[in-house]
Amino acid sequence: MKTRQLINTAGIKVIKISETFRAETYDDARPNHKLKTGEIPTGTLTIGWGHTGPEAYIGNRISPTEADEILELDMGRAERTVSTSVENALTSNQFSALVSLVYNIGSEAFRKSTLLKLLNDGNYIGASEQFKRWVYDRGEKLPGLIIRREREKLLFLKCEVEDGEQSV
Repeated sequence: MKTRQLINTAGIKVIKISETFRAETYDDARPNHKLKTGEIPTGTLTIGWGHTGPEAYIGNRISPTEADEILELDMGRAERTVSTSVENALTSNQFSALVSLVYNIGSEAFRKSTLLKLLNDGNYIGASEQFKRWVYDRGEKLPGLIIRREREKLLFLKCEVEDGEQSV
């Protein structure tokens, strides 16, 4: 039986640096556009730390504390996806990098990915090279995703240290 793994501090840092806290719901395709009630978004409604669930509706505002609570729930779902999908042992940093990836791309995309196939085949280096393939949104290569995937890949490749803390 596997020990339940949780995202580490470095993984949470990657998510928070990459997502940036937003108190008010926004359209991720037009993040600086002020949404109006009844408006049809062109992208995905998002709030807090990149959350896209039912709390992300036009006009909603949340506090940083509420955003952190939602983030915990969302990370828990991503942790379960990684735990149930990856068949081989992962270091804390590998697990945390994968949780950050799943948090962003979703469970279904991860389960269908070449990255997961390579991991389950024991090819950790090949899997690490797959991070750079997940840099597109709606067919467009995004600089923010390129940076995020590089952070995730670096975390994935880092060796563990005694106290479990890593700088990113």
